[in-house]
Amino acid sequence: LFTLDTATRIILIRFIGRMGDIDTRRLLIPQAGDWDGIVSAVGKIWDWPLYVQDNTVSISDIELQTMALASDGCDIGLVAIDYARRV
Repeated sequence: LFTLDTATRIILIRFIGRMGDIDTRRLLIPQAGDWDGIVSAVGKIWDWPLYVQDNTVSISDIELQTMALASDGCDIGLVAIDYARRV
């Protein structure tokens, strides 16, 4: 996942919130009932071969970085780009 605007920490919070069906605002100060969802979500994504690059300068860099990852032995199945410029 190449992200031009969102920090890795925020991307992972979104993944955990979505996979655990938890409002991401509650991940900052979880309630007692949230922990089962958090543990379940982290368990699901723990072994994912997920690479998050949050210092991508531009879209043109993505091809070069993807080729570098592939040459390092990463089995790339999907390239996703998070591009949500705030105006």
